[in-house]
Amino acid sequence: MIFDVGRVLIRYSPMKILNDLGFSETEALEITKIVFENELWQELDRGSLTKKEVAEILSHNNLELKVKIEYTLENWQDHLDSIDENTLLIKEIKERGYNIYVLSNFESIAFKKLKVRYKYFDLFDDIIISSDVKMLKPDEGIYLHLLNKHDLIPEECIFIDDMKMNIETAERLGMKTIWFRENVVIKDELEKMGIL
Repeated sequence: MIFDVGRVLIRYSPMKILNDLGFSETEALEITKIVFENELWQELDRGSLTKKEVAEILSHNNLELKVKIEYTLENWQDHLDSIDENTLLIKEIKERGYNIYVLSNFESIAFKKLKVRYKYFDLFDDIIISSDVKMLKPDEGIYLHLLNKHDLIPEECIFIDDMKMNIETAERLGMKTIWFRENVVIKDELEKMGIL
């Protein structure tokens, strides 16, 4: 069973993160656009740029927000909460004898902090983070990296993600999938598949 992290195991809402960091709603809207919605965010996930490099590039056009941009990039991951109804399933699935993996687009240092904070990550058989392998979902390469590394048969895998395009790649490769979004209960979907 292969899990995404953001919006599957961990809540991810830039506005909530920025609110927790102490920004006003106006500032949060502005920084969401500059930082989280910028294409450079993907380069962080790809591991092709560091947080420092991204901060310098983004601050160049927004000098008055330089300190706030740097602060956001340094601290955003400290304000991510678990989706308990999903993370509580991890132990149950593991105890039933299934191998469990993470396959996630994430910036390496941010994920390391998250892993220290949430001990359920220790239950996974392996964790593939995009910035560590320099590949991003939905490109097939990162999926094949996990499959080949562990000799996994796609038809025997269940892939859980919140992004339709990531689900589509997994399905093309032959995996069963659960597209997690509002009103989808992973436990119910696994019960329908006979997993739980």
